[in-house]
Amino acid sequence: DRGKSSDLHRELLAGKRAHYQVETRLLRKDRDALWVRLTVRVLRKTDGSPLLIIHLIEDISERRKTDEALHETREQIRDMFEVPGVALSFLDAKGAITRSNAALQKLLGYSPEELKCKSLADLSHPEDRERFEKFLAEFSHDDRAQTEMNGRLLRKNGGHVWTHTIVSRLHGHNGAAPGLIGVIEDITLQKESEEALLENLAMLRETESALRKIRENLGALEEKQRVTETDLLIDQAHFRTLFDGAGVGVALLDRDQKFIEANPELQNMLGFSNEELKTKSLTDVSHPDETKMTAKTFQEVLDGKLTHFVQEKCLRNKDLGLVWARITASALCGEGGGM
Repeated sequence: DRGKSSDLHRELLAGKRAHYQVETRLLRKDRDALWVRLTVRVLRKTDGSPLLIIHLIEDISERRKTDEALHETREQIRDMFEVPGVALSFLDAKGAITRSNAALQKLLGYSPEELKCKSLADLSHPEDRERFEKFLAEFSHDDRAQTEMNGRLLRKNGGHVWTHTIVSRLHGHNGAAPGLIGVIEDITLQKESEEALLENLAMLRETESALRKIRENLGALEEKQRVTETDLLIDQAHFRTLFDGAGVGVALLDRDQKFIEANPELQNMLGFSNEELKTKSLTDVSHPDETKMTAKTFQEVLDGKLTHFVQEKCLRNKDLGLVWARITASALCGEGGGM
């Protein structure tokens, strides 16, 4: 720095100036540099020649450090302001945009002039406006260095974009906060993914609920089936007891009058075993003169014209002997009403 003040010093001595002031570095005893503000004056004799040269030295090291840090911060902000894809804006203390970068202009579709003096609240979606206003108002009245929130900002074309907004304070060299800087990140895709995930989770919960109801219904049906099967077994056992123990002949016939099963009393009456009767029909064991009448009445029961019939008729046993019997016949129907 030794050459900085040479010309000024010559002018001072020549009387061309009363004093001069420069900022320069002095070397301390330990060889560290010390920033100072040097003010130089001359006391002159009556004839105008220099008598004394007065040097006033003020330590400005801290201020220089602050200035350098501020300059570095401004350089960083300027570099960051021009980063493609990062939407930034300078805001005043009330949140109004004083400057915006190209990324923010592209994101919202406004020109720099259109964005200037609009606040984040002005640009917010109507459903989020109150939250943005509260967000900026609270930040302006507290001492936080930074705050953030998620919300929707309106595009010029009427659409909206989901954003994550971070607002930080900018500090001057004296510690005052001359304004704010806003970093605005587009999180629309992330938000849409979250909403899709929530919809899928809701559908999954509905599916699980439906499956749970189906399982409950199946359990109820299985329980009902178990009860029905138990009742059926009881009914079958009861029927078998009555069928086998009846003191009269009892037989089950199909729609063609063929024997399905005959009880012991009927087997004794006709002299045929149960297996032998299964190969025969009621016609086979009836007297030839009565087969037509029996067939006609049997068909009327099948057609639903009769619920039952009673006939006295002559049957033939295994030895071809005749057995007079009173036959009472009725139809057995299943659950669906079929015979």
